[in-house]
Parts: sequence; structure tokens; C-alpha cells
Amino acid sequence: MRLIALLLFVSHIYILYLWLANSPLLFSQYGISIWIFTVVLSMIIIYKMRKASAFKTILFVSTGVMLFLVAITIAIHFITTSMP
Repeated sequence: MRLIALLLFVSHIYILYLWLANSPLLFSQYGISIWIFTVVLSMIIIYKMRKASAFKTILFVSTGVMLFLVAITIAIHFITTSMP
């Protein structure tokens, strides 16, 4: 479980890098589906980890950041598409 949590954390860092760089790779259909998959998988891993550990805390925080980025991305999309 710890290895999976660490790999998910690394993928969240990479997604954050792509989001900050406004990479078309992240905002393609393939990138968005990987983004959603990592968030859902990390929620499952957080739920499956029984005891509190540093890996669980780090994964919880990085998942929260990913959900925040999703919310901001959706808001930016609606704001820019509503402009004349």
C-alpha cells in the first residue's frame, strides 16, 4: 500500500506541474481521464489504509490539492466559455 501511495503522490506532483505549465497534454481527453483515475484511486487507497501514517497523510493532502485543481479548472472553463 505504501508503494502505491508513494506512486500516486508522485503522479499528483507531475499533474500539478502539468497544470501549472498549462500543458495540452493534461487537458486532453487522455490526460483528464488519467487525472480522474489517480484521484479516485487515491481515495480508495486512503480508505483502505487502516492506521494513520505519513503516507496516508501525504496522500490525503495531495488528493485534496488535486480536487481543488479540478474545481478551479472547471470554474475557469465555465468563466472563459461564458465570455462573449
